[in-house]
Amino acid sequence: MKTRNMLRKYGPKIGAAVVLATFTASQAFADAAAATAKITASEGDIGTLGWAAIGLVITAAAFKYMRRAV
Repeated sequence: MKTRNMLRKYGPKIGAAVVLATFTASQAFADAAAATAKITASEGDIGTLGWAAIGLVITAAAFKYMRRAV
């Protein structure tokens, strides 16, 4: 009797939590696979950004050198 009353009182809340957890977990696994594919595909972009940063540092050093020379 006690168990039946507890299930009647808390059953819908527990059921909703289980459904929500299942849905969230399935979405997380789908997003992880998509993120892995996107990271693998964007390795070239990272190299481009790295070279752009190095170019920016070299340009800043050149302007600093030119300013001292004048």
